[in-house]
Amino acid sequence: MRTGAFGSLALLLCVGLLPLAGFAADRVSIRSGEHQDFSRIVFEWPATVGYQVTSENGRGQIRFERAGTFDLAALKSKNLSRLRNLVVSEDGQSLSFELPPGVVPRHYRSGGRIVLDARGEAKPVEAKPAAVKPVAVKAEDKPAGEKPASDKPAGDKPAGASKGPAITMQYEPIFNGLRLTYELRDPQPAAVFLRAGQLWVIFEGYRPVDQASLKGSLGDRIKLAEQLPHPLATVLRYRVGAGQFVAAHRRDANWIVELKDNRVTPQIPIDVGQQQAGKGLRVFMPIEDVGPRLDLNDPTVGDQLVVMPVLGPGRGIAEERTFAQFHILPSAQGIVIEQQADDLEIVRYRNGVAVGATGGLALSAGVVPAIMPQGVVEAEEERPQRLVDFAAWRRGGPADYDNVRLGLLQRLANAKGANKNSVRWDLARFYLGFSQPERAIGALDVMASSDKGLLDNPEFRAVRGIANLMLRRFEAGRNDLSHKGLDSEIDAYLWRAVAADGMGDWQGALENYKRGADGLIEYEEADRARLKLAAVHAADALGDGVFMAGEVKTLTGYLLPPHLTAEVEYYRGKALERAGDGASAKDVYKKVMASGERESAARASFALAELELRNKTLAPKDVIDRLERLRFAWRGDQLELDLLDRLGQLYVEMGDYRTGLRTLRQAATHFDNSPRTRAITERMSDAFRRLFLDGLVDSMTPVDALSLYYDFRELTPLGADGDNMIRRLADRLVAVDLLDRAAELLEHQVRYRLEGVAQATVAGRLAMIYLLDHKPEKALGVIRATRQAAMPADVDLQRRHLEARALIDTKRFEEAEVLLERDSSKDAELLRADLYWGGSRWAEVVRNGERILGERWVDKRPLSNDERRQVLRIAVALSLDENVEGLRELRSRYNTPMADGAYAGAFDVITAKQDPSTKEIKALTESIASVNTLESFMAAYRKEFDRKGA
Repeated sequence: MRTGAFGSLALLLCVGLLPLAGFAADRVSIRSGEHQDFSRIVFEWPATVGYQVTSENGRGQIRFERAGTFDLAALKSKNLSRLRNLVVSEDGQSLSFELPPGVVPRHYRSGGRIVLDARGEAKPVEAKPAAVKPVAVKAEDKPAGEKPASDKPAGDKPAGASKGPAITMQYEPIFNGLRLTYELRDPQPAAVFLRAGQLWVIFEGYRPVDQASLKGSLGDRIKLAEQLPHPLATVLRYRVGAGQFVAAHRRDANWIVELKDNRVTPQIPIDVGQQQAGKGLRVFMPIEDVGPRLDLNDPTVGDQLVVMPVLGPGRGIAEERTFAQFHILPSAQGIVIEQQADDLEIVRYRNGVAVGATGGLALSAGVVPAIMPQGVVEAEEERPQRLVDFAAWRRGGPADYDNVRLGLLQRLANAKGANKNSVRWDLARFYLGFSQPERAIGALDVMASSDKGLLDNPEFRAVRGIANLMLRRFEAGRNDLSHKGLDSEIDAYLWRAVAADGMGDWQGALENYKRGADGLIEYEEADRARLKLAAVHAADALGDGVFMAGEVKTLTGYLLPPHLTAEVEYYRGKALERAGDGASAKDVYKKVMASGERESAARASFALAELELRNKTLAPKDVIDRLERLRFAWRGDQLELDLLDRLGQLYVEMGDYRTGLRTLRQAATHFDNSPRTRAITERMSDAFRRLFLDGLVDSMTPVDALSLYYDFRELTPLGADGDNMIRRLADRLVAVDLLDRAAELLEHQVRYRLEGVAQATVAGRLAMIYLLDHKPEKALGVIRATRQAAMPADVDLQRRHLEARALIDTKRFEEAEVLLERDSSKDAELLRADLYWGGSRWAEVVRNGERILGERWVDKRPLSNDERRQVLRIAVALSLDENVEGLRELRSRYNTPMADGAYAGAFDVITAKQDPSTKEIKALTESIASVNTLESFMAAYRKEFDRKGA
């Protein structure tokens, strides 16, 4: 008996001591994370356990109903900013923590997990409301730290927002309440609800709101108004007095919100029911015309809300619905969901909103009524409807294809009138469900030909757009999917992303993808991968490695057909390369190249060539050879554009300018609708500019340079750079006597590109070329056609001399003399010498020559060739004027200076004692003098071109 009692006592003692020894404590798995707005710890108990969270004076505690074993070291290693100095109690039942100022704990249960969040700013930061509207607030009504709104209108749009026309807001007192009217240009989905003493009014699309009418005292109804920044929505928040209720309705495009003292409910309450889904139960709210999902932070409560605005007026949630993983809040308009779990899947359908979770919702029987009683077939309008539902369109699996197709064709044969299009619609979607877009397009084209109104039908345009995208007709697909009626369809944004990616609009692809990403969950893995890969491609092009790596990591877990597997592997290589692991990326690229999937293999080969070029294991010439072969391996989409673009750049870098520019031109013309075309043409223009302005073309012959210029003359820049480019090229052509081609360049410039003083200046250079080419009439014409009222003195003087030269060459000596009448410059004296000579005015020729030479015979310096020609011209004039005394005087002065040099023999013959009237002598001297004068003129102008072209 004693032994039994002692044994019982020992057993009780052991049982009582077990917790102290730790044998009964559950091992608790802990995960933690640091987020932008909160710190989180997730406790995963092996079985359901009760808990309590308390906080006071900056310290908090979570206490469980039984002991657990926690890996505190792993928890502390995360350095959570809002949950500090973590301490586990000795009994293993509680975890205490320190809360920085402004941070509050929040908690909830999600299945077998307990989630502890610490939300708020870890360091107090004075918030600056964006574009707040003024409302008079009594000093005693202001909470500590809260500032009244600014008087300025809400004009500053948040980053990334597309700003629409401003909304005007009016208010008016009504019986037992206050009415706010928001005047919009077009009807927009809205959400209106009260929460924690704040009235929220939200419209789809960002617009500044003019709330000037609220300025002044409104009593206790509204105490503070502000507009919160949001890229996709107009978010208005008002601090309102207690005891008020809200109603909302719409009149045309204007939304009317009323604050009332009596309780009100939505005019048309939205039902909340549960449904069986593929992953378990989900909650479904049947409602049409739902706007985009809007994620909002509630600064008062400190949590995250998901708001779904609704277009139909008076459609809201009558009563709060509480679930383990989320709460559906009451609203006057729209749907408001308070998330309590990270794995929620909130999907917008054409006829409602579904809320599920990755592993299914934790719904208890009787918590929420089922949409349909068990055993009753679910009605079509009460089941989530999607714009794109390939599985439903197929009407079965691959084994059913022939029977379904024959059945549809039989129905089509028996259909009459308008019913034929109804069957064709089913047939087109059936084909599209089985990835046969060419057959789908055929059926859709017949539909459109018999009913033109279908071309404005959003659903028709969506299906045809997707078919076009599957056929790689990206522009046609984009046009179809741009229908305004698809702006509220989440599926449309996903396929718009595919279209934008195919067109090279990377930013548009990512924006559309992110707007439609909530709908991905409803697609089968292969279709989901196709949509994700469009975003991955765009992210890669934009250099968003973080987004790309995250999506690729998700895709690697999918079971995909070979062509999609190869594409995912290619982007895995790109992600490795961006992460700095070039060796692993190289191995992945080689694996993809060996896969036999042509497009991905071509992309991998391209990427490998670029990688080896950067690593200097492949020479640029070898890269060009590889890319040229790739051009014929894959043609006709963005990959070909990438290849042409890169090849053109490489050719230019290698000095093969013609091939480089020609290749870039092919890229720009073959893909003229791509957003990248402008960047490619800018690269062409930069290369052309460097060639003809920076001297790179000087290594080419003038003929080759001219040929290159004419081949790509459309790249000539406007303005001074383009004019300078043409002038430099013309100067090079003049230097090698290609006068006709030089004149063509400047004629186009004078006629089409220039005006004013610039035109007059270049016209002068064109006149020089005409004179060099023995075309004085053309020189005279261009000079006189480009006269300006006011010109710089040097330009005016040069043009006057050129005009005089042209007049002399056309034997209009009197006009030339009048033109030079008041000009005493050296060039004018030389021109007078020619006009006197041409007019056989020998005495003036002699006097003019003596003025030019002065007392040059006294100077011991050797005479220049120009001076020798001038001496010879005086001798000829004296001889032709039969001035024997003058010839004798000239000989006495210049016989020695003219000896043993150019024209020495001619000077001796002319000035020697002989009959000056001899015809042979006259002909000889006249020929020598005139030829040498012309050569001197030509040399002077060639020197001018050489100087300016240098």
